Amino acid sequence: HDKHIAVAALKAGKHVYCEAPLAHTVADAKTIALAARDTVGKVFQPGLQARSDPQRHFIVPFIHSGALGKSLLARAQWHKKQSWRAASPDAEREKAMNWRLSKATSPGLVGEIGIHQLDQAGWFLNGVPTAVTGFGSLAFWRDDGRDVPDTVQLVVEYPDGVRLNYDATLANSFDAEFELYFGSDAAVMIRESKAWMFKEADAPS
Repeated sequence: HDKHIAVAALKAGKHVYCEAPLAHTVADAKTIALAARDTVGKVFQPGLQARSDPQRHFIVPFIHSGALGKSLLARAQWHKKQSWRAASPDAEREKAMNWRLSKATSPGLVGEIGIHQLDQAGWFLNGVPTAVTGFGSLAFWRDDGRDVPDTVQLVVEYPDGVRLNYDATLANSFDAEFELYFGSDAAVMIRESKAWMFKEADAPS
């Protein structure tokens, strides 16, 4: 279990790199975060992939400079048709390999995949969510015993009325994955390791 390993390593005075998601419950994630905060002189790093992307390190100060004007809303998605199921001739091994398909061991699409795009939204918007509304359903992979939704939608609210709309699915690949940030002067889209700015006609130079 991630919580016990991470907390034990911190208590032993070790630097810790912990792959995302930190845990599959909010309570366990808080326990890890508090242990990291209280471990003086050691580095704790969660494995959030976008934080290591040089392109995003270029875009963040650009957005924080106010180049998009006032932040208005954001949109992100991850669409990839795949079952997430792995096969094994050994039933016990197969169950262990398919931990992502059970709510008992997985935070599902939002926690496993969406966490990277949600973390990036907080980074770009320079804020912490004030509320989250979410929906999930087994819309396609219904007959293989999983209880983790294969299709999810979220509305994440930030200060000043800014919202992120997020959706992810294992049932369809159309439009793949992207992040889109809208401001009063411009919008920025990030897709496939490239980024584009779409400027409003009335935006300043």
